[in-house]
Formats: sequence, structure tokens, C-alpha cells
Amino acid sequence: MSEIETSPSDTERDNEGRIVLRLSAEDQIAFAKSLIAPPAPNERLVQAMRLHAEIVMSIPDCE
Repeated sequence: MSEIETSPSDTERDNEGRIVLRLSAEDQIAFAKSLIAPPAPNERLVQAMRLHAEIVMSIPDCE
């Protein structure tokens, strides 16, 4: 899957200050597909999850 590219003109804020991102039809499909069938975690993400678990589990009262 390719990365979704946006420019500042693709974004705006709604009346409540939330950011609204406008995606092309192709990018909408790519986004939906990635939600339905996300890619497997890469090695950096796996390492980050391990490190997070080690840090969190070392805090008292987290077990």
C-alpha cells in the first residue's frame, strides 16, 4: 500500500476546531483497506511493543 499524501490545502478545521482531511477516492479506498486488513507489524513496531511491555510491567501495581 502506498502512503497517503496530503497538502495543507487538503485540510481544514470544522466549526468545533477539529481537523477535516479530504482524501481522493483512491486514498479513501486505500485507507479503508488498511483498516479492514492491516499490514503485519514490522520489526521496529515489534521492538517498540516489547520495550513498552517491559517498561509498563516494571511499574509497581501494574500486574
